[in-house]
Formats: sequence, structure tokens, C-alpha cells
Amino acid sequence: MCSANMKGGDFKLKEFVGICHCCKKEIYCLNGFLNGIVKDDGMLICFSCEEEEKKEK
Repeated sequence: MCSANMKGGDFKLKEFVGICHCCKKEIYCLNGFLNGIVKDDGMLICFSCEEEEKKEK
């Protein structure tokens, strides 16, 4: 489902994409940009979990 909001001339699109594989946070596409990462194996994770994975390596 895609929702569009118009406030003060600012057009915003927000579409639910899926759930973070690690922390179960909802991930959305905001104004055409994915608010997360799709890993090589197809898993969807949020930016916070991606940063944690980078720190562990």
C-alpha cells in the first residue's frame, strides 16, 4: 500500500516494503528510496542493523 501526504507543498510517498530480518523493525520506501539494505542473499535489514554488522567485522 502506498500513501501520499501533501503538507506545505511537500509531496511524500511512504510504502511498506518489509520487516528487518534482524530486529523485526518495519522498513519503508520513502519518496522512492529504500530505508534499509537488501543483502546479497535477499535478506532485508534496516540501516541500524547494517551498521552493527559492520562494527562486528
